[in-house]
Amino acid sequence: MLYNALTAAKLINNSQTISIFANYLLFIAVLSICTGGQECCEVRGLFSFPFFFSTNCFVLYEIMPNFASLNIKYSIMARIPRVVSGTGIYHVMMRGINRQNIFEDTDDYNRFMAILQQMVKPIDENGQPQPARCTLYAYCLMTNHVHLLIRERSENIGSLIKRIGISYAKHFNRKYQHYGHLFQDRFKSEPVNDAAYFFTLLRYIHQNPVAAGITKTVNGYEWSSWNEFEQSTCDTPSLCDVSHVLNRMPLTELRELVNEPLPKTTMILDYDSGDISRSDEDVKEFFSVSFGIRQPSDIQLYSRERRDDIIREAKLYGASIRQLVRLTGISFSIIRSA
Repeated sequence: MLYNALTAAKLINNSQTISIFANYLLFIAVLSICTGGQECCEVRGLFSFPFFFSTNCFVLYEIMPNFASLNIKYSIMARIPRVVSGTGIYHVMMRGINRQNIFEDTDDYNRFMAILQQMVKPIDENGQPQPARCTLYAYCLMTNHVHLLIRERSENIGSLIKRIGISYAKHFNRKYQHYGHLFQDRFKSEPVNDAAYFFTLLRYIHQNPVAAGITKTVNGYEWSSWNEFEQSTCDTPSLCDVSHVLNRMPLTELRELVNEPLPKTTMILDYDSGDISRSDEDVKEFFSVSFGIRQPSDIQLYSRERRDDIIREAKLYGASIRQLVRLTGISFSIIRSA
C-alpha cells in the first residue's frame, strides 16, 4: 500500500507535494481499514492512478498539472452492516456466483453435509470433540444455492459462514479445476427473533424443492433436513437439533404445517434483490388481500395520506418503485417519496 503511494508520488518533482500526496493515500488506507467501507478520493488534474488497497476500497487520484496545490474531493460509501439477531438465530442464503451450480453430483452434497457436521460437532486433529460452532435447525441444499436456519454458538455468523464457504470452495475448485469465486458476493442473512417467523422459515426452507418443481412433496427431496424430522423417532444421527423444534410443535402438527403451501404474501428475504423480490401477481394479491384493492390503479382514487400509506406498505412488502409505477400508474417521484 505504501509502496503504491510512493510510486505515484515519484511522478511529481516537488517534495512538498510528494509528502502531502503520500499522507493522503495513507490516511485513506487507514480509514478504509477502520470503517470497512469503500472510499473514493479524486485529486483533480492531469494523471489518473487507480489503486486497490483492499477488497473494500477503490481510490482514484489525479495530480494537478501545476503541482501547486491539490483539490481533493472525498466521500465514503460504507457497506451496509448485517442486521444482528437478538436470538442468535439467522436464515442464511449462499448462492453460486452468476447462479452457477455449486453441486454437480452426490459427492458434492455429501461433502457440504460433512462440513456442516464439522460446524455442529467439531472434532480437532486429535479426534477430540470441541465446543459447537453453531446449531442447525433446518437446511436445504439446492443445485445452485443453500438455505440454512442456524444459530450462533462459539463463532459469530460471519466467521461461521466464511469457514463453511472456504472449506467447500476448496473442495469444489480442486475437484473441477475451477478458478475464482464460487459463491456470489456476501452471503445473505436475516435475523429470526420470534417463534412465528422461525416456523415460517421451516416451511419455506423445506418447501424450496417443491416450489422449484423438483419434487411434488417435501419429503421427496433427499438433500434437505426434513427427513431428519421424519426419522426423529429412530436413533439415526442428525445434523439438526430436531428435538428443540419438536418440543415446541409435535411432529404430526409440524408435518401438516410444512406441507401446507405458504401464502404468496408471506415476506421472506430473497436472493434476487437487495431485499425481497415480488412478482406483479404477488403485488396484486397483496393489494387485494391487505387492502381490498382489485386493481392497483385504483390507488390513485384514495386520499394522499391513504395512498402514501398503501405505497409504503407495498414497498415494505418487497415491491420495487418501478414495479409500483407500472402497476398503479402513479408517478415515480410520488412513489419514491412516499
